[in-house]
Amino acid sequence: MSEPNPTTPDAPQRVSSVRRPLGAIILGFEVVVLFLGTLVLYGLDAFAPLGWPDWSALVVGGVLIVTSIVAIALLPRPIGIVLGWAVQIVVLLGAVLNLALLAAGVLFGGIWWYAMRAGARLEAQQRARANATP
Repeated sequence: MSEPNPTTPDAPQRVSSVRRPLGAIILGFEVVVLFLGTLVLYGLDAFAPLGWPDWSALVVGGVLIVTSIVAIALLPRPIGIVLGWAVQIVVLLGAVLNLALLAAGVLFGGIWWYAMRAGARLEAQQRARANATP
């Protein structure tokens, strides 16, 4: 028995995702930065002006880290990209607590934006190439 040839014209050609590995790399590095930033916010007692206990920085940072890890796992689906955007926005808003988070938010947010934009463009080119091939 012979196996069907996946390169036959009848077989749909699958387009590999570019955004998934790029997003996973970016969020993976961001998890490390979020962990260290959480420790800084805890050490500086950054939530004290809000009237929150000092351990609340650990809880907020932990939730953000877990959200990033879940976003990495869900990147093959559109909700993963949405969660990635949510993480970028929350990190950027964290600049209210500590100005160093502004740098992290702008840096990672910019890299995330570029990766999602360039990844979508590359995927569209791959799809066009796959459809044009007889």
